[in-house]
Amino acid sequence: MNKAIAVTKLFTVLCKNPSNPKAYWATLRLLAGKSREKSVKLFEESETGKRVLEQNLSLLSTMKNLDTSKEGSVAEYYDIFCKYWGIERQAIEKEFQFDGRKPRNTKEVLLQRQIAYHDLIHVILGYDATLKGEMQVVMFHFGQSRNWGFVLIALSIGWRYISSPYLMWKAYQRGKTTMRFETLDWETILNMNINEVKRMFA
Repeated sequence: MNKAIAVTKLFTVLCKNPSNPKAYWATLRLLAGKSREKSVKLFEESETGKRVLEQNLSLLSTMKNLDTSKEGSVAEYYDIFCKYWGIERQAIEKEFQFDGRKPRNTKEVLLQRQIAYHDLIHVILGYDATLKGEMQVVMFHFGQSRNWGFVLIALSIGWRYISSPYLMWKAYQRGKTTMRFETLDWETILNMNINEVKRMFA
């Protein structure tokens, strides 16, 4: 299928339902260019990436079995966020087709981590779980990765709100100037104080 036609079809689907996981990931794959390879290389060369690959760590498993007892921790606030917005942590793997399956390569390891920390971005950066909040998160991702699929997803949401151009630009700039999230030690961040972590990304 012609790429332009495929993009148009995906955009139409996303405009009707921006939360459609199949269209979401198909869009990111189609418009990724070399951004995925760059992200994988960045992850592999980072201290976090080396440790994750050597120890075969799974952030998805960590997120499903969180210790939320530490008052004021990122884990506690993430748990509150999920309960408030009705997000089922146990359903994340099934929704994105990683139900119990181990990643086969570094690209899949990173993808699973990105899926796992997606909602943590909402918590840490202060974006809610509405469509407007999701629009800002995907533009933050674009600022980090330069995957144009994120722009298409943001536009499929943005036409609903008059404030979208400003919010999209602000989130993009924030992602552009923030340390790359692929390289962060999310296992450690979960146990850190939420205010301390927010100051890191202020």
